[in-house]
Amino acid sequence: CIFRSCPWLGGRCFKCPILDATLTPHVTFSFSVLAPKLSSADQCPSAGPKCPDGWIGYRGKCYFFSETEGNWTYSQSHCSAPDASLAGIDSEQEMMFLLLHKDIHDHWIGLRREQGQPWKWTNGIVFNHPGLFGIPPSIQSGTGPLADNYSVCDPCH
Repeated sequence: CIFRSCPWLGGRCFKCPILDATLTPHVTFSFSVLAPKLSSADQCPSAGPKCPDGWIGYRGKCYFFSETEGNWTYSQSHCSAPDASLAGIDSEQEMMFLLLHKDIHDHWIGLRREQGQPWKWTNGIVFNHPGLFGIPPSIQSGTGPLADNYSVCDPCH
């Protein structure tokens, strides 16, 4: 899970379940992240996050890696607490950070694709990082011949 730690949140956090990537045909990846739903007026200080105990901070976000298993939908529902949701990966550096800190379990992120549609983050923004997860452009857009049978995972089982 990922959580932005802001003083006015009083240290509140929501630990979402991190799920085994082999349990569902939805998009899978190696970790799940939880991000807050903060208004632009409530931006966290730039000095860096003060993460809750058991969480790891990186570039203004706090991450929690759980061993709870389930499917993507289960994880999304448990990460939809106030001020939190499954989050996207903004850069290759963030992806590498998460890969370095994850354990042997596979974990969910907020990326998925409905049949015949492009990949989207849970906030509805279309995934627009060509090659970040090794998704060929035709599959990324949801138009290629294998687009409906492709999943993103690391490692794939």
